[in-house]
Amino acid sequence: MLTNQIQHRSLTNTFGLIIQGNGSKNILDLDYEEVINLFRESGTLLFKNFGSDSDTFMKFTHLYCQDFSTYQGGGLRWGVLDRQAINNVETLLTTSGHSQGFPIELHGEMYYLKNHPTILWFYCENPPIQGGQTTVSDGREIFKNLSDETKKFFQNQKIKYVRHQANGEWQTAFQTDDLSVVQKFCDRNETKLLIDSETGAVTTEYVCSAIVKSRDGEDVFINNLLLIYIAEWAFQSGWFAENLSNMTNTSPPLVVRMEDGSCIPEHIIEELQQVCDSLTIDIQWEKGDILMIDNTRILHGRREATASNRKIFVRMGEPIFKL
Repeated sequence: MLTNQIQHRSLTNTFGLIIQGNGSKNILDLDYEEVINLFRESGTLLFKNFGSDSDTFMKFTHLYCQDFSTYQGGGLRWGVLDRQAINNVETLLTTSGHSQGFPIELHGEMYYLKNHPTILWFYCENPPIQGGQTTVSDGREIFKNLSDETKKFFQNQKIKYVRHQANGEWQTAFQTDDLSVVQKFCDRNETKLLIDSETGAVTTEYVCSAIVKSRDGEDVFINNLLLIYIAEWAFQSGWFAENLSNMTNTSPPLVVRMEDGSCIPEHIIEELQQVCDSLTIDIQWEKGDILMIDNTRILHGRREATASNRKIFVRMGEPIFKL
């Protein structure tokens, strides 16, 4: 049951809460167990009006998480899309493509790997002037709203993430120049690693379901399918080359396919986009806001931004408490 000592209101009808500060109470003083209980039930907490800064954000996230990610193996570690460390803290990062204004489709964080972060944290250092909202949606509701045909399609067939990186690129993505370290990383993630001995390029393949089971046994549609599908189009169509500096390659670093290597049917993609669009909620950022997301059920993305002033920082970690 939700407790009521912390002032809050609903973010949506089905998930999420807004925890409202009064401008004087420190976010670090919130009742620890109550925050956990609220998060367990709602899946998303947006903390507003606590006057938080980046130092407070670091302290607050450490209260609830450990084993923070450095984004090793990240799928968008490519040119201007790559994340950058803030204040030389390797687990405090910019968002992907932070200097760009293009939108990002709903996705689960790093679902192209077996081991992906459980909790995502966002902090607003500087809110966007126009657009640039972070988007969220409940993967349980997405699955419920899919047609029976599409539900059966994903229940019966797996998808495969295929990634090709030239020599000089995989070192950035995997944060090492040692292929034995890359092999161990792939082994932990049940990912097939292929090495081209002549060119030094590497190719990885990870097969999984687009659907996961929630802790209470419900089907959850959460993955990186739409994000990677749209990114592939952006590379191949020349959109990235036309709109982003130093992005001349037309071959996407990461693609998503069916397990047998075939393309995902277009009518499936179209239905997914329609359902996701109908269930997407915008987070309107204000300076000092902190967003806490359950990455086992809540997808996130980004609206197009019309200015480059947006500064949202990210941390990804594992809960200290039992989720």
